[in-house]
Amino acid sequence: MSNKFGSNENLEAVEFLRKVNSETYLLHPSTFMIAEESTSWPGISKSVDAGGLGFGFKWNMGFMSREAAHRKYHHNDMTFGVVYAFSENFVLPLSHDEVVHSQGSLLEKMPGDDWQKFAKRLIADLNLAYREFPALHNRDCKPERFEWVIENDHGNSVLAWLRKAPGSDPILVMSNFTLVPHSGYKIPMPIAGKWVERINTDAG
Repeated sequence: MSNKFGSNENLEAVEFLRKVNSETYLLHPSTFMIAEESTSWPGISKSVDAGGLGFGFKWNMGFMSREAAHRKYHHNDMTFGVVYAFSENFVLPLSHDEVVHSQGSLLEKMPGDDWQKFAKRLIADLNLAYREFPALHNRDCKPERFEWVIENDHGNSVLAWLRKAPGSDPILVMSNFTLVPHSGYKIPMPIAGKWVERINTDAG
């Protein structure tokens, strides 16, 4: 059914969401209002004053389930997210839908044996690093905080990028999405000097 402008948006629902978000942030400024929204509705996380719905964040849906040997043919699936990454304030959730709708847990969806699966399940270590290093969370939704270092190495399924924040050391993230070790692989480091390894998925 069309609204008064001839489109199919539910205008009352839109105004309700804007009112809820505005009042919530006014009364409880430290609150996070996060939208589980999988359409291309614009301005989910833009302020109400700017014509948005006023949510603080929007779910960024995605997970890794392809076999390692096939990933070089789907390299762009991993890099495409940066194309739209700064159009909203995205947050990557661990969705309850994976279990609620009998899709299986994220761990069960990953290929490989238990060691290979758990090498990709780093929640505790990643949360500790996230809190410790401002480059991983400060100005998280700003394009200047992200920079590709290796983006197009399809053949090796390798990606590397920088996370940056003012007044903080940059964090370099390197990911090998195959099961093949790369001896002597060259990484174009952005700053000369000693870099310290903080997380290694091959570590015991």
